[in-house]
Amino acid sequence: MKNQREKRQRVEEIAMERKLDAAMENFIVAIYFWEQYDSPRCWKTVEKATSIYRKLNTPTAKLRAVKEQILIRYLGLGWIEAHHPWSKAGQTFSPDELFQHLIEKVIPLSKKNTVPDKPPSKLPSPPEMYKLGTTADIDMTLGKYADKIAAIEEKGYAERNIREEKGEGD
Repeated sequence: MKNQREKRQRVEEIAMERKLDAAMENFIVAIYFWEQYDSPRCWKTVEKATSIYRKLNTPTAKLRAVKEQILIRYLGLGWIEAHHPWSKAGQTFSPDELFQHLIEKVIPLSKKNTVPDKPPSKLPSPPEMYKLGTTADIDMTLGKYADKIAAIEEKGYAERNIREEKGEGD
């Protein structure tokens, strides 16, 4: 029984490590998109978006640019309302359809949503709380979880800096 319990615990630890690694990778991506919001690369007005979009010559360039603008808000700022699928029922949305979503739904979100002071971090949820115990036990568990979130964010920023020094990000 003891061996089975230890093995099960180790399997759960490995699964959690994988989830945390994936969460850190997602956080690094969010950092890049979050930083782009305050850069000239972000189209913050419909006029600017329309002007730049019309200058793009190929459908591929238009699609790449519009996706980036949507992801800046969705992944970088955590604005769930900005989400739009790239395809549906086997049909890929055209750059023009995504651009309509951008100018009608995404850009106006800045009027009702606030820009967060840091990118969102989507980490696995904390473990379930046991029914037996004290509130001090719960506070201790949640405190450890908050420490893990802070450590993942710190590690994410450090990893991003290392990648930029290697030339793997910008």
